[in-house]
Amino acid sequence: MKKALFVVVIFALFGTTQSFSQVMVNDVNINDLDIKYVRLLLENTTFGAKVQVNVDYGQKPKFMKAYRITDANGEKKQFNSIVDILNFMYANGWKYLNYTETLLGGGKLRCVYLFEKKE
Repeated sequence: MKKALFVVVIFALFGTTQSFSQVMVNDVNINDLDIKYVRLLLENTTFGAKVQVNVDYGQKPKFMKAYRITDANGEKKQFNSIVDILNFMYANGWKYLNYTETLLGGGKLRCVYLFEKKE
């Protein structure tokens, strides 16, 4: 009984601590910025391919620079699908607001997702 109580107390102390969310975009944690909205731009040309995301958080764009979600090591984060991206953003403190899609030439599809930072 003491062992079970000890495990419960340890879990209560350490297992439920709040983790800090990070959505890194080229070495910038957008969760730390004083912004409310983020726009994700996806262009997919191949079915089943990993999805890459360009992030617009209101930054001044630089010529020929992609704003990609990166991991803690600065490596471009790969997503398995659009739903993978939606789940990632939700888990990191962002609420889905809106979606639009445009069919471009050559069967290319552009999807734009708008997110709002959760309060």
